Amino acid sequence: MVGVSHEEQVEYSRNKMIFAIRSYGMTSAEAIKASQELDEVLNSIQVVPANADIREKEEKIVTVTSRNLSNL
Repeated sequence: MVGVSHEEQVEYSRNKMIFAIRSYGMTSAEAIKASQELDEVLNSIQVVPANADIREKEEKIVTVTSRNLSNL
């Protein structure tokens, strides 16, 4: 969903899942598919901060290593 905030993506997927559960039942194929789609949205949102955090830690390691090597 281009141009849509994370919050809006989650809300849309959540509402879709609730509709499927109420319409077809919690264990229906429709509800399970909607639940999996919500999981994908949530997972895609969580990947961004995790990757940013990893890059930040890698940069710190390189900086510390560079300082230690320059002291040799």
